[in-house]
Amino acid sequence: MKHELFEELDAWNPKWQTVAPSIRSAAEQAGVMSLYLDWLSTPEGAQYLQRTAGTPDYLGAVKAAQEAAERLPFNIGST
Repeated sequence: MKHELFEELDAWNPKWQTVAPSIRSAAEQAGVMSLYLDWLSTPEGAQYLQRTAGTPDYLGAVKAAQEAAERLPFNIGST
């Protein structure tokens, strides 16, 4: 049986898997974090967490670096 989280994500955007880098990100964008947290307590969700636990968050690191650069009192440009 398909969890309600995925029904909501499909209703939010049928192509959610191509516009969000992770299930958590899609849930945040769709405003259904409570369903995501509920899904994590299922065997499928727990297995997903176990599989992705060691995966580096490159997108998050790039975003953090961009935000840090925007806070600098000067612009970093290329020459």
